[in-house]
Amino acid sequence: MRGKTKKRKCQDDRDSPSSKKSKWAKLDLSIPYKRVTCPATINQEMIKHQARKKRVEAVRVYKNRGLNGPLASEKPEMERIRDALSGLIDGTYQSIGDAAKTQNVHYEKIRRRASGEVPWYKRKGRDPYLTLGEERHLARWISTMGKRGFPVSPKQLRDTVENMVNADGRQTPFKNGRPSRSWYKGFLRRNPSIALKPTKMMDRGRAKVTTDDVDKWFNEYACFMSDMDLCDKPNLIYNFDESGFGLSGKPPRFSLGCKDTKGSLPQISAGEGKRQTTVGMCANANGQLLPPFILFKGSVPTSWDPLAGAPPGSLASFTESGWMTQLAFQHWFKDLFIKSIGKERPVVLLLDSHQGHINFDLFKMAEENNVYLYRLLPNATHFLQPLDVGVFGFTKQLWWEQLRKWVREHPNEVASQKVVGRILGKMWENVERPNVIRKSFASAGIYPLNRQAVCNDNTMPSETFATPPPNDSKQKTLKDHVIQTPPKQRKVSPNLQNATVLPSAKPLKHTRRNLINELPFNTNSSKAFDLMKNELLTSCRKLAKKELFHEKKYFKHKNDDADADKCLCPICGRQYRIDTTLCWVGCDGCQAWYHTSCLPVKLVTKRALKRKLWYCPNCKK
Repeated sequence: MRGKTKKRKCQDDRDSPSSKKSKWAKLDLSIPYKRVTCPATINQEMIKHQARKKRVEAVRVYKNRGLNGPLASEKPEMERIRDALSGLIDGTYQSIGDAAKTQNVHYEKIRRRASGEVPWYKRKGRDPYLTLGEERHLARWISTMGKRGFPVSPKQLRDTVENMVNADGRQTPFKNGRPSRSWYKGFLRRNPSIALKPTKMMDRGRAKVTTDDVDKWFNEYACFMSDMDLCDKPNLIYNFDESGFGLSGKPPRFSLGCKDTKGSLPQISAGEGKRQTTVGMCANANGQLLPPFILFKGSVPTSWDPLAGAPPGSLASFTESGWMTQLAFQHWFKDLFIKSIGKERPVVLLLDSHQGHINFDLFKMAEENNVYLYRLLPNATHFLQPLDVGVFGFTKQLWWEQLRKWVREHPNEVASQKVVGRILGKMWENVERPNVIRKSFASAGIYPLNRQAVCNDNTMPSETFATPPPNDSKQKTLKDHVIQTPPKQRKVSPNLQNATVLPSAKPLKHTRRNLINELPFNTNSSKAFDLMKNELLTSCRKLAKKELFHEKKYFKHKNDDADADKCLCPICGRQYRIDTTLCWVGCDGCQAWYHTSCLPVKLVTKRALKRKLWYCPNCKK
C-alpha cells in the first residue's frame, strides 16, 4: 500500500512543472550562443560523415563533368562531341581516350556514338519537340535580331513557336499549342549561346551608323594625327563632353533591409520633379582630368556663390535652358581650357556634333590658339567618345551616392542648384582616376589608335536600313563537320521561316539637308570655314526674308501725305509719320490701324501676329 502511494506521489511531482527546475534554467538567451567543442569529444561517426560527404561530392563532380558541371568548358557539349568524332575520323585522335580527354567529354558518350549504338546528336531525356535545324534556326534568328536592335523577349519566342505548331498542325504535349516555361528553360540549356541580356533604347540616328562610316572616320583621323605628328603624344589629345546630373536622386539597385518587409524599400527623393544640372568634363589620353564646367539654369545669382565648395579651378555659367549653348562653350574654351592645357602645341580637342559646339567664332578662336577641333562621327559617340565609354558611368554613380548621403544629412531640405558645387567637390577626388581615363581612350580606339578596338556589333542595327537588304542566306552557321546531321533533323518548317524574317526598312525618298553631314571632321580646314560662312549668309538671308514678309503682311508705311491723313491710331489719335520708329498693325475686321505700343501685350505677341487674321479689341467683342 505504501509503495503504491509513493509511486503516485512521484507521478504527481513529474507532472507539475514548478516542482522540479529544468537543467536549462540558467541558459541566458540574450547572450549570443557560442559553441565550444573539444577535439576529444569528436566521435567516429563525425569522421565517417565527413568521408561520406566527400565521396558524394566526388560522384557529383563525375556525373556533372559534361555540359553544366564545374569541369565543363565554355564550348557546348554537342560541339565538343562533334569535334571528338571528327577528330577520330580524320586521324587527329588515335583513340577514344585521347578524344575524351582533349574535348573533356565522357569516354562512354564518345564510344557509344562512335560504335553507332546511338545517333551522335542524341541526348539524355526525351527528344525535343522541334527538330535540331529548327532550334538552330531560332537561335540564329534571336542572335541576329538582338544585334540589329530588335531583341526577342521570352514571350515573343514562345509566341513564334506557338504560331508555327498551330500552323503545321503538330501533335505536341503543349497546352493549346503554346510552349511551357519548362520548354523555354530547356531551349536555353540546349542552346547555350542564347541568354537573357539587359536591354536599352537606341536612337534611330545611332542605329543608322554603318561600318563603312566608322572605317572612313578612322582613316581620316589616322591621316590627320599623322600629319600633325600627334600619334605618340597622349597629353595633347583631349575630349570634351557634357551630361545632365539629376537633382532628384536615384536609389541603389539593391539595398539591405528586413526580410519580412513587403515590396521594395523606399528611398526619399532629394528634390522635386526631374530637375538637373549640366556638367561638362574634359580629359586627355594621358589620364589628366580638367576642372568641371557647371551650367546652371537662370540668371547669375547675387545671394549665393555657385562655386561654393566646388573643385579648385571650376568654372560656372548660366543659360536660359540650363543646357550647353554656343556662348557658354566659348566661355569655357577661352577661360578654362586654354588656361589649363599649357603652352605645348598643337592640341587636338575631340567634340561631338552638338549645336553648341559648332560656331564660326569658336573656330576662329581655336585657330588663333593653335587648337584643332576635330569632330567625332555623328551619332556614334556612344562607342567613339572616351568620356561616354568609361568615365561618365562611374561619375554618375558617385554623384548618386553623394546625393543620397546629402539627403540623409539634410532630410528636411530640397536639393537645388546651390548644393551642386559642394557635391562635386566631395566626389571629385574619386573621379580623378588616370588609369580609368586611359582605358576609356583605348576602348574607344582613340589612343592608341586602333580601329579593331571598336566592335562591329555596334553597327549591326544599320543592316535594317541598308539598301538593298542583306541576303539572309549568307548568314553564319555552325561549322560543317564530317559527321552530317540527318535530313529529318535538318528540316525547318516553312511557317517558322516566314515568322522569322528579318526586318528591313524602305529607303527614304527625300533627305533633309544638314550642315553636320557636310561639315568635315577637321573644323580648322578651309572647307569648314567656307561652309560656316555660307551657313551664316544663308541664315541672314532667311531672317531678312522672314522680316520682310511680316512687314508686308502686318505693317503699313505711307509715303504720300494724302494717305497719311487717313492713318490715325484710334487709341492715341496720332497720325502716321514716315520718320517714326513706331510699328503699326492693321485689323482685318474694321481695316483700322493701331500702334503696337497702344494695344495690350497679349494682342501683339509673336504668336498673335503670325496668325492669318488679326482683330482689334473692338472687333473681338
